[in-house]
Amino acid sequence: MLALATCYCNDLYREAQRLNVPVDGVVVEATADFPGIGLAATNIRYEVKVSSSANANDVAELVRQTDAVAEVHNTIRAGVAVSLVIRRAS
Repeated sequence: MLALATCYCNDLYREAQRLNVPVDGVVVEATADFPGIGLAATNIRYEVKVSSSANANDVAELVRQTDAVAEVHNTIRAGVAVSLVIRRAS
């Protein structure tokens, strides 16, 4: 959940600069249900609070656009396979 929240926060600042939306602060809280050891998380969700002098519509659009391009979010949503490679130390 930390990776999800951190990714979104970083991406929001990047997108804010691109969209010219001033951001004074961001709080991202990510949560999920973990049904058991080694099982994938379910019910993944996050809440975003943005402090900004911009109007509410601009902030809402910033939040939506950031959600659409956040890399960790898109990786999870796509269900990408993860492979483990083990190498012997020399």
